[in-house]
Amino acid sequence: MPKFRIKDILIAGATISFIFLLIQYGGGMDGMKDLSELSMPEEQQDSIMQGEPEEKLQSGSESIDENEEIVNEQGQYEIRNLAAYGSLGEFDEVQEAMKMKLSQATYEVSNQECKQIPKFIWQTAKNPIERDVLQYTRFWGSNHPSYIHKVLDDSQSERLVINDFGDPSISKISSAYTMMPFPVLKADFFRYLVLLARGGVYTDIDTTPIKHINNWIPEEYRNKDVRLIVGIEADPDRPDWHDYYARRVQFCQWTIAAVPGHPVLWELVHKITHGTWLLHEKGELLEDTDAVMDWTGPGIWTDSVFDYLNWRYGPFSWENVTGIETPMLVGDVLILPITSFSPGVYHMGSKSVNDPTAYVRHYFSGSWKKD
Repeated sequence: MPKFRIKDILIAGATISFIFLLIQYGGGMDGMKDLSELSMPEEQQDSIMQGEPEEKLQSGSESIDENEEIVNEQGQYEIRNLAAYGSLGEFDEVQEAMKMKLSQATYEVSNQECKQIPKFIWQTAKNPIERDVLQYTRFWGSNHPSYIHKVLDDSQSERLVINDFGDPSISKISSAYTMMPFPVLKADFFRYLVLLARGGVYTDIDTTPIKHINNWIPEEYRNKDVRLIVGIEADPDRPDWHDYYARRVQFCQWTIAAVPGHPVLWELVHKITHGTWLLHEKGELLEDTDAVMDWTGPGIWTDSVFDYLNWRYGPFSWENVTGIETPMLVGDVLILPITSFSPGVYHMGSKSVNDPTAYVRHYFSGSWKKD
């Protein structure tokens, strides 16, 4: 048999094996049973079915090279595989896919208040193992071997939502998610839901780490209860800012870190659920195509963060954070300057990707727009 035929067969077999492992998915969390109850109509709350889900979420991605992070002499966690524009496509996608093996362990969060952000990295993609996706996501897994790294497709994302928040027939949250008419809406809503239910770091598939997640919290705040990390996306000091952005100071949603059950996420999920149901009852779900910013996007996200800061630690508004160049801790919320999650855009105060406050590089591929 010719050599190229053997190679083709081996590659096909490896890919099929990996896909089989990847789709074995489920989840469970003792502390989330009350979430599905709270999202139900009151008359149905007493009839919730208790018990373990049929499937468990396979959590974890094994390290490509080692199973521990690298710490330098200064006590900082190092990035061993740093992405560069010229090297993103220089790899064998099949080999990379085979290295992203999933363990059989399941990870659950207790009912107790979580004061530390769990070591999860969540990402979503239409096809988690296609080359255009792996060229970015591989850097998160390889650089964070002690973290549980998950890249979920659409069906897996929906199953996780239903598992954690209840069946759409009884859960208003799950039904709001399933009835959303556009992929961008579901992509937005999912990041809030998965962080609410399980916590960790959500980051878009077209991002790569510049600094290790463990270094996102400055040393002076390491002993504080940092329970939510947000980064400034836009800070347009110009009179026509509303022509380009949803808010005067806008927080980005392509990278967020949180403990499960944070009040900002709870309030946000309730706002989105309520708004979606209102549109559904009016028969206008398909008509509000231009309202993404305030339906699930950075507009409503930014409002929820500022509402919490003002309510808990106020008075507080965008004027308190405009122009900041270093991380600011407000209560349990760490606010990062625009350079942290938007380095290299060189406007509104954004600095180089080599700046000490640059943590994540966003490539703005717009993959979320694809059907």
